[in-house]
Amino acid sequence: MGLLKPAWLSENWDKVQKAIEKESNQNSLAKIAKVAPLGGARIAALKKLNDQSLLADIAVNDRDWEVRKTAVEKLENKNVLANIAKRDEMSLVGEAAAKSIIDQNILFEIVHDTIHISVRKIAVDMITDQQLLNELALSKNVDWDAKLTAADKLADRAFAIKIYSEIANSQYREAREAADERLERANDIYYNDRLCSVCHRNDMKISYEEDPSYELRALCCVRCGTKICRECKGKLEKHSFPSRDGQLCPGCGKSTIFEFTGKDDYRDLLNQAEMRYGK
Repeated sequence: MGLLKPAWLSENWDKVQKAIEKESNQNSLAKIAKVAPLGGARIAALKKLNDQSLLADIAVNDRDWEVRKTAVEKLENKNVLANIAKRDEMSLVGEAAAKSIIDQNILFEIVHDTIHISVRKIAVDMITDQQLLNELALSKNVDWDAKLTAADKLADRAFAIKIYSEIANSQYREAREAADERLERANDIYYNDRLCSVCHRNDMKISYEEDPSYELRALCCVRCGTKICRECKGKLEKHSFPSRDGQLCPGCGKSTIFEFTGKDDYRDLLNQAEMRYGK
C-alpha cells in the first residue's frame, strides 16, 4: 500500500484549507508555498511564512500573479521590491511592490523604469522629496501624467503653474485638458484670496453687491499668480524694459507683467514675460 499523500496536495479546497490552518512548522509551510498545486494553498501558506529569502523567490518566480502579489506584500527587501515594481508582467504585482517602498531614490528610479503606467503613478504619488519632484516635472523621459502629478505636489506653485502651462500646449488632447483644469483651479485659488500677498492688509474684494467684479482692484503676476494691491505694486522695483510696466514680483522674484486678475488666460502674457525678461 502506497503512502498517503499530504492533505495539502489534494485538489479539494476544504481539505487543503483545514490542513494549512493546522500547520505551524515553517519548513512544511515553505514546501506548501512552493509546490502545492492550488494557488490558494500556496497563498494560505505564504501568509504564515516569515522566511524573507523564500518570500523573495516566490515573489519573483511563482507562475500565479496572485501568489506573487501575496509574497510581495510580506517582502521587506527594497531592492527585490524595486525590481518587481519595474519588471513584473502583471501591473497589480508591480503596484503592490511600489506601495511597499519608502526610499525616495528607489521610487524615483521606478518612475523612470517601470513598464506599467499605474505603477509609475503610484511611485510618483509616494515621492515627497521636493528636489526629486522638481526633476520629474522637468523630465523628458516620463509621460505627461507623471509630470502633472509631480507638479501637483510641488511646494513652489509658481513652478508648478509653469509646468501646467507647458503641458497645456501638448499634442495630446487629454494632457491639454488635464493641464487646463489645473490652471483654472490655480486661478480660482488666486481669485478667492482676499488679501494682498505683499502687505496682507488690503482686502481686494469689493464689499457691495452692485459691483461684484472685485478682481479689478487686484493685479496678478502672470508668472506665478501672486496677487498684489495697487498700493504695493507702486512700490515694486521697475524693470528696465520700457513697455507693459515690467516689475520684480515679490512672489517669484522675477521680472514680470502684472495684469488684472480675472483674465481667462494668462498664457500669452506669460510667454511675453519670458520673451522680454527670460525664463
